[in-house]
Amino acid sequence: MTGKEPRKPRVPPQAGSFPEQDENGVDLSLIRENLRLSPIERLRKAERARKSALRLQEYGRRHRAKV
Repeated sequence: MTGKEPRKPRVPPQAGSFPEQDENGVDLSLIRENLRLSPIERLRKAERARKSALRLQEYGRRHRAKV
């Protein structure tokens, strides 16, 4: 993806259905979705996830300090 093509919206699975899985139960649709991204897009996505995890960790620390 060069960043110029419009992204296809992710269609959530229907209620009660399961995404395609391998023999270990790994959701292959998530792997395919990530492989559609460029390396820079994957890096940005990972960085957003890292920042979210750090915010959650800090929230937990503050909450425990108040108790």
